[in-house]
Formats: sequence, structure tokens, C-alpha cells
Amino acid sequence: MKKSKRARSTVAPRNMDCSLRDAFHTLKTKTIFTYDTARYPFRETVAAGLGVDPGTLATLNHLPSGKDLPDSTEATLALKALYDDFVCNVIAPQIDAILPCGGTVVYQSLPCMRIHPGNSAALGPRHKDSDYEHQEGQINFWLPLVTVSGPNTLYVETGEGTGVFEPLEMIYGQVARFYGNGCEHYTVANTSCVTRVSFDFRVVPGPCYDSEHPSCKKFFVGPTSYYALATVPSETQSGDKEMRERYPSWRFVPRTAFEVKNRSTMGLTRKSRRELPAGNLKT
Repeated sequence: MKKSKRARSTVAPRNMDCSLRDAFHTLKTKTIFTYDTARYPFRETVAAGLGVDPGTLATLNHLPSGKDLPDSTEATLALKALYDDFVCNVIAPQIDAILPCGGTVVYQSLPCMRIHPGNSAALGPRHKDSDYEHQEGQINFWLPLVTVSGPNTLYVETGEGTGVFEPLEMIYGQVARFYGNGCEHYTVANTSCVTRVSFDFRVVPGPCYDSEHPSCKKFFVGPTSYYALATVPSETQSGDKEMRERYPSWRFVPRTAFEVKNRSTMGLTRKSRRELPAGNLKT
């Protein structure tokens, strides 16, 4: 894993147990890690939804201007199934290994798709997620589906309030974890000929979730909501090592296909370079 140096911050969720503060600060540290693209073929899944060859995603700027992503429930369901599996079997265990989650992780129901065509303007202003009322316990994950660097990637502040930014230089098969709630991030004009296709999502460890935070009026957990739940079967929460080894998997709290249909503006159905409704985040 690659880690960048950053300033230590005292910002932490107000409801979090003091004993978890050091773990939370570790979790906030910007980190890039890899995942198995054979098990999680996000690029192929998104390309199938777009009706293009996976190898051509980086040249999507050659498509007609303003081309819509397909309003396809099938494509959205395919991405969502893969995404839920990824959160439950990659992201949740990683978070839990750093900050014990008590068997619960709150995560964004559907990831935000982003397309930044080559030779196009920056996508929105510099910001941090707290500008949009997201709660302090939220951690960001960012996955590119093409190689990104320089003008076609995301720039992230090295620490809260440092004013120093570093580009995320990554390849397909890597994930960036960073504290987007407190660290500003932005894009620049994509002067390259490579279109950036990526998706991102936000996760809150169970002990950090603040159900009384003002943001819960629009970012809440429940049916057809912004957040979903990943849980561990109760037998793994006993702390017994043998039981944990026997029942290692997290599982998501399922929602219906009807909900996915009603949320067709999320996931694969957004327009290129247009904001998703939840949070109006421009990354």
C-alpha cells in the first residue's frame, strides 16, 4: 500500500468512543490499495452497460457530445450486485481491521459514476464533503476504470487544511481511500486525450455513524435511501477467533429491485459530466 504524509487532525465524529480515535485517524490516512479485477470486473461491467468494448473506455470523448449512459435497470443491477459484494468482502473487512465496527458498516447505496472526457473543463470547484453537510465519520473510496494521472485525475489535499494537493496516480485495479469530508479535492481541466472513467462512494464505520447529525435528514439509512448497511452474522461478533475464521464474510442488508428502478438516476444512468443528485458532489 502507498501512503502519503499528511497532517494529523483532531476532527472525529462527536459520538465516537474516545478509545477509537487513534484508529479513526489511521483510517483517514490517504491510502492506495489493490483488488482482484477478475473477481470484481468493474471495467467490463460498466463497459457492458455503455455498450462499448472495455478497452475503449479511455476514448469515450469520441462519442457524441452529451451522450447519455443507458437507462438500463439490468446494467444498474449488475453493477450494484458487484458493488455490494465488493463492499462486503473487501471494504468492510479492511475498515474493521483498522477500526472495530461492531458488526456494522454504513455505505453509500449506489456508487457515483464519473466521466471526465479528454480536452474538457474541470468538473466543479475545489471542495470537501463537509461543505455538503456530510457527517464527520465518512470515509471516501475512489476507483478509476482507466489509468489516471496529471490532468485526468483527482487532486486530494495531503491533510485537513494544509492547502497542499497531490494527484491520485493510479491504474485499473487500484482503490484510493481518503478523508474527503475534511480534505479538499478537485479536478483540473483534462487537457489530455484520455477520458477518465471512475466511480466513488462513501462509507461510515458503525461506531462513527451519527444518527442525529443534521445530514441525516437527506443522507439516511433505510429503504430507497442514500445509505445501505453491511453487517456481520451475529456469530462472528462474539470475538471468538475460531468463530471469526469459520464465519468471515460480511453481508449486505438487501433491498429490492424496485428500489433500484426508482433510483435510476444513480449508478449507470447519469449523463456524462452531470452531477448526481445525492450531495451534488463534483469529483
